[in-house]
Amino acid sequence: MNLKVEQIDFQTFKGLEYEWNLLLSKSPSCSVFLDFDWLLLWWENFNEQGYSFYTFTLRTDNKELIAILPLYLNKNTLMFLGTGGQEFDEVCSEYLDIIYDPKHKKHITLAISSILRHSLQKNLEFDLHNYLSGSLISQVIETYQREYWCNTKLCGLRYIVSLPKQNSSYLESLSTSFVKKINRAKNKFYKKLEGELTKINDQNEINLALETLQKLHNKRWNGKGVQGAFSSLRFLKFHQKFSACKANKSQLQLWIFKASNQPIAALYAFDMFSIRYFYQCGIDDSFKPNLSPGSLMHFIAIEDAINNNLTNYDFMKGDINSSYKSNFAPKLVKMFHTKIIKKSFLNSFRMFVWKIKHFKRPLSR
Repeated sequence: MNLKVEQIDFQTFKGLEYEWNLLLSKSPSCSVFLDFDWLLLWWENFNEQGYSFYTFTLRTDNKELIAILPLYLNKNTLMFLGTGGQEFDEVCSEYLDIIYDPKHKKHITLAISSILRHSLQKNLEFDLHNYLSGSLISQVIETYQREYWCNTKLCGLRYIVSLPKQNSSYLESLSTSFVKKINRAKNKFYKKLEGELTKINDQNEINLALETLQKLHNKRWNGKGVQGAFSSLRFLKFHQKFSACKANKSQLQLWIFKASNQPIAALYAFDMFSIRYFYQCGIDDSFKPNLSPGSLMHFIAIEDAINNNLTNYDFMKGDINSSYKSNFAPKLVKMFHTKIIKKSFLNSFRMFVWKIKHFKRPLSR
């Protein structure tokens, strides 16, 4: 099978929306973080001096798009689109991979391996974040283990809940004590406190709801002496644009929970590929009486996802050792971060420094 491999620039990328999302919808790697809108807005908002678009498309003889390798070059380092930049405004793109038609997996794997090997021979290095165990990129990386300096670090776990057809079936999968805790919180929220859940769909209300999410999120983390994700103006602007885009496509789930007429929690998620992707939340931990608003919020969101015939509720990346997400009976999938460079004496020292630096980095989202 002859494949046409083309390195595309950003202008060419902007014209690929239909083909990109069509291929993504049938790719085993499909996720919100490989969605055309996500990557387009990421490049427009986070592209910096020293960055170069370095994405490849693979087509058949009849010009059918069958694979995309979504990378960019940060000086001399190849990274997935959607990753890198400053830690305080990192959007935490996850499940990054090659987008591909599984019917042509064998030929695509060989072609991608050749592309990346050629890049390594040009003394470029790879810094690949947040890819899943079993992904196509993980299989390609395995072929470089002996030929190049290659260090792979477990960086977290994907927590994803398989949803049954009925809420009653989901309840049976949970511990009795957790179900009792949630039922007490639901009764207190809806009956005693006359709780209210508002789903934001109107374009004019999105930014106001995001401001509520921002305040709740930052208040909680600032109280722990940590800078919240929404402290970055670039981060906030990115999500204002992306949430508006997803609302237009009926894919946005932006919820505000109120009790005693005050916001106590906010949930920010997306419904795509029959999956509800939970991205971020804000919680008022100081609200009394205690409602366990975080657990309550997720439980209601999972019930709603089941009622809307979704197949999974994806909590995304969580800590390796412990996470509240484990209460919701998830499947766990390992996530990795890999550094690959050409073998040389100097690079062996650089790889050692990289290992030390990332050994100390916390394994949480």
